[in-house]
Amino acid sequence: MKHLNLNVVVLFISAVTLLAACQPPATNTNQSTANSNATASNAKWDSYVEQFITDDFTSNPPLGVSQGRHEFDGKFPDWSEAGLTKELARLRSEREKAAAEEKFATERRALLQIAAPFAGTVMRVHVIPGQAVFPRDPIADLADLSTVQVRGDVAPELLRFLRPGMHVDVKVFSVPPRTFADEIDYVIPAQQTESRAAVVVVTIPNPDHSAQPNTEALITVRSLR
Repeated sequence: MKHLNLNVVVLFISAVTLLAACQPPATNTNQSTANSNATASNAKWDSYVEQFITDDFTSNPPLGVSQGRHEFDGKFPDWSEAGLTKELARLRSEREKAAAEEKFATERRALLQIAAPFAGTVMRVHVIPGQAVFPRDPIADLADLSTVQVRGDVAPELLRFLRPGMHVDVKVFSVPPRTFADEIDYVIPAQQTESRAAVVVVTIPNPDHSAQPNTEALITVRSLR
């Protein structure tokens, strides 16, 4: 029984890129617009917070004084029935505003959630939390590592011995090393590769994800029959 060794084989895992679309990223003009919108939103929030604090100190001046707001010096809370009724109405109004904002934020968050088309492993993330994204921006690279492809260049003088379906042993130099018995899926002709060398392709199972991208491997053809 003859054996044919294909040396210097690199484990190649095809990652499916999760894209919002297949166009170039948004321009700087869009980014500037997003930054302007974010600035306006922050200013609106800061104004709301300042007004809420001022109203709270107005209803309870000693609290304002204790926080360094001396415009409330010498003032006292209005604990009359009318004053308490007014303060109760204000607090209820603020609670309703907060509930409306929470509902809006929840609905907004649901619209912005992006689900992956399949379960997999995130290989690369192109954005950071809080970054503005647009319909054409890549978000992450997602790969299904349950099966992986082992690809290796074939010397021209050996190409005539290879064909799809031939039994091979694939040794992956992971930690610890593992060996798989499988078959050649197909051979890519040299004219279709960047290296101008023919490439043999074998698909192996990887349920525990121990085989990772760019892990070296060795393919051994069991026989040439």
